Amino acid sequence: MAANKLVNECVLNRSEAFQAVGLARSSYYYRSKSSHRKRSFDSALCEAIHAIHERAPVYGYRKVCASLCVLVWRVNHKRVLR
Repeated sequence: MAANKLVNECVLNRSEAFQAVGLARSSYYYRSKSSHRKRSFDSALCEAIHAIHERAPVYGYRKVCASLCVLVWRVNHKRVLR
């Protein structure tokens, strides 16, 4: 990145380098969230929901959520509803 080069060469401090390059400070420090971890959690949650649904197909999202809580899944009811 151009801002790193300016800072590393001690030409400018970070805020001046960001301004010179036209980069917001928040964009420089931004780190994306790991989507792999979320996907693995979602797939495991879906498998647990499907297993509960196979045992009791008449359960609604509230009972499915309660069953997940019994199985030590800490999940919001809105996520189960989706």
